[in-house]
Amino acid sequence: MTGPGKQPHRRSGLAGNHSRALRTVLPDLPAGQEAALLHLILCPLCQTSALLHLHESIGGTETAYKPDYGPLWDRLDERLPQLLEQAGLRCAEAEELLAALLSYPAGQQGKVLQEPRFHSRFLLDLLLDRSGAAQPQDPRLSESLAALAAQLGVRLFRQDSEEEEAALCQARAANLAGNARRLLGKADAAEAALGTAAHFLAFTWGHSRESLSLCRYLGLLRWEQGRLEEAEGLLRQAARGFGELGLPCEEGASRGLLGLLSLERNQAGRAIRLLQASREALDPEARPWLTAQVGLNLALGLAESGRFDQARHVFAEAAALDRWVTAEADQVRLHWLRGRVHARLGHPEEAEPLLETARRRLIEKHSLPEATLCSLDLAVVLVATGRAAELPRLLRDIEETFSAEEALDVTRRVSRQFVEAVAGTARIPCGYLAEAAFTLRRVFRFRGYRIEPLPFA
Repeated sequence: MTGPGKQPHRRSGLAGNHSRALRTVLPDLPAGQEAALLHLILCPLCQTSALLHLHESIGGTETAYKPDYGPLWDRLDERLPQLLEQAGLRCAEAEELLAALLSYPAGQQGKVLQEPRFHSRFLLDLLLDRSGAAQPQDPRLSESLAALAAQLGVRLFRQDSEEEEAALCQARAANLAGNARRLLGKADAAEAALGTAAHFLAFTWGHSRESLSLCRYLGLLRWEQGRLEEAEGLLRQAARGFGELGLPCEEGASRGLLGLLSLERNQAGRAIRLLQASREALDPEARPWLTAQVGLNLALGLAESGRFDQARHVFAEAAALDRWVTAEADQVRLHWLRGRVHARLGHPEEAEPLLETARRRLIEKHSLPEATLCSLDLAVVLVATGRAAELPRLLRDIEETFSAEEALDVTRRVSRQFVEAVAGTARIPCGYLAEAAFTLRRVFRFRGYRIEPLPFA
């Protein structure tokens, strides 16, 4: 029910008609087609086409059809164990083929893939799935698996009737390769791969899932290049398209990225709305980094907006997500983010050790942009605790460690202006800190530095 003045929750055309599709399609499924249906449900390459066909074919009129579910359940009871066993065997065979393929040196794998025993669609699906799964922790492996999938796809899809399936396969492989290269800091190579994905998507119809993935990957690349308006437009298009396809988790992930981008651009009100919507849809097990970032940044935005009770509640819930984030680099950045939230909640005793630890690790990793930005956050805590005299020490650490860096001149100038402006104050306004951070991010990106890489796959 909806209360007075409230609009009912709007569901997409596809999502709103799932039950009708089930009522009218499943009971009339011809005998012997259960395997085809199971493949449709499980195959990533076929899911997109199936979703789009259903989405276009669903009409607006209701039917009075009242099926008898008895025969359907009887057939499923009889065939499902056998179908699942067959799928399990094929997946096991694909695992064995992948292990055999990867046992060869990397330089030989492409040649070995020409052998007929490797010409398996289950192996193709597995290569694509493993490429996606490897992206957050091992983008080099992800890029290699995507290249193998592209080579295998060329050998598997040779008929004219398979043109669209072949194009989707190549587009997905190119998308994965492009995002892997972005994660490796190879912006030009990432741009080339994503251009290849766009080329193959021209041979498909409708706004396929891969088209929306392309929007999201390209949006992340534009973000890291400092082209923030383009990034926002691409991520917004991805979020809207995933919603129209009835994929709430993907829509939520895209809205979460939009929220993080909005917060970076000092659009706190918009960021809070996007992050709140995203937080409800994300799965921490599937996307631990993004889920943790969304929760902590939402707490930060609420605190900076003066909504401290809400911020504390969200912050406490976000703390439970720590166990999902296992990569050391990601943990350092979460320490930094938690320190920022504590500082804005007025907990300098909790904020300082977190920020000091994160800053030290970022200096050790020789990351000038992040070490500088973290130093600004630590400066807020030192000023709040009456220790503004320690701020020059933060600058000296940066200058001594990064003396050979090209961007040090601008870093020194902006940082010194910041230190001089806050000298003698008891509190640094959020807006002033945000403006200084935004200026530094823009300078670093203009000079070709990567800032807080976005390990999103």
